[in-house]
Amino acid sequence: MMNLTRILLLSSLVLLALHHVVAEQKLEILTPDSLRTQFPNGVDHRAALFGFPSFGHQVTGIVTYDANNTLGCVPFANSYDNVDPPVIMLITRGNCTFVTKVRNAENAGAKAVIVMDNVEEPYLPYMANDGTGDTIEIPSLLIRLSDGLKIKRDIDDEDDVQVVLKWALPNDDDVVQLDIWTSSNILDASFKVFRNSFAPVAKALGNSLYLVAHYYIIDGTFRCMRPGQPCGSQCIMEGRYCAADPEFDLSRGLDGSDVVIENLRQVCLWKYLNSTNQTVMWWDYVNQFDRYCAINENTWNVGCSENILTGMRIDPRIVSNCVASSGGITGNGRNVLLDAEIQNTRDNGVFIIPTVAINNVFYRGSNYCPTSEMTHCGIYQAVCAGYQPDNVPGPCQITDTPSVINDSGGRRGVSVGVVIAIVIAALVFAAIVTFFFFKRQRRRMREDLDTILASYMPIDEADRARGNAAGRGTGDNQRLVMPETAEDSQANL
Repeated sequence: MMNLTRILLLSSLVLLALHHVVAEQKLEILTPDSLRTQFPNGVDHRAALFGFPSFGHQVTGIVTYDANNTLGCVPFANSYDNVDPPVIMLITRGNCTFVTKVRNAENAGAKAVIVMDNVEEPYLPYMANDGTGDTIEIPSLLIRLSDGLKIKRDIDDEDDVQVVLKWALPNDDDVVQLDIWTSSNILDASFKVFRNSFAPVAKALGNSLYLVAHYYIIDGTFRCMRPGQPCGSQCIMEGRYCAADPEFDLSRGLDGSDVVIENLRQVCLWKYLNSTNQTVMWWDYVNQFDRYCAINENTWNVGCSENILTGMRIDPRIVSNCVASSGGITGNGRNVLLDAEIQNTRDNGVFIIPTVAINNVFYRGSNYCPTSEMTHCGIYQAVCAGYQPDNVPGPCQITDTPSVINDSGGRRGVSVGVVIAIVIAALVFAAIVTFFFFKRQRRRMREDLDTILASYMPIDEADRARGNAAGRGTGDNQRLVMPETAEDSQANL
């Protein structure tokens, strides 16, 4: 079992850090000048895989380092609520999860968090979600130890270190491209919620959103096509195309080959939907497959898939013919579609699913999207920030949220109810008309919209104790292999 695990891991991970696609986000030093000149291009960093980056906005504040709570593993004694300018906490890595540090800073009123690494290393890891970070709203990031010490030195000298965090997406036209790297056996609970909730959003956006679905396939040619086919039923075509065992148990249930076959079928479905300008139907299929077919080995089959296609008024033969014409699923030949998926993940440096990119920029942040408040959904914000300011579609103009993101970071408690009350006090008749109009508009919007997307390969705090060798993480990011020890399966500290 462990040998197979290692084979599949080695086949899929090829030094992800060497193929990192940099998102258009910056950490810039504003003051003092002596520090700013040391970072003319901004401070190198890695964004957290939780929290909500304010795409289209920026967070400006004074960096604060609490000498009495340098690690941020316990609640902060001071309160930074309503402080002007806002506070951005500098915290040292170590002793507890990243989520714990950021949550403690958020509870203290910080508008963002900068975590300083505790050792110097060539590649910065991502700040992983420990499984409890879905409700964190402030952004956070990790910087190098040497850079953090420069910032801390100025703070110790009682200089005001002012920084700005910026998030931007390229927005060349009135269409946003949403790339999703996924699999038919996705385990990320938050991503399942997003996928189900975002379907109405995608339909409401219509042709202004271009979906491209990609599927993760493990290339078995390196390890699994050896004599005796050591990967067994986790692969098809004599070990060439593989997936990890869905239950991580080779003795029961589904096999990796089941996942590969369904992934191929979904690739064929997306190609057909894309050719007929019906990609919004992809959301319906994957959600129904997850609901009705991806239950156990008795329901996961081609028959269940074809029943869904028939219900969607899609001829099942379109998918089956595509599977056959691409090279099939048996024999020792090649399947051109599966080869293309493998090449795509290599070209884009994607080796952990789910991964999301918007306008060819990888999304970093939580997949969590509360269905009642789309403005608290990081992927929704990122998608909407991808449109040109004068071409923002209606579904991106939601205002039914109890808080408003402002350019200085954080959230101000200016609710719709308060605004309406002020208008009523100023002009009763106009306010009543406005109230009922927007109430009707919000109701219609809620019927069309729900929830959204993301992540990359996390390296969590426990990896530091194990030398960052395995890149193990918990929370939002689906693992492709089983933990090798009981310790690996616990939340990293």
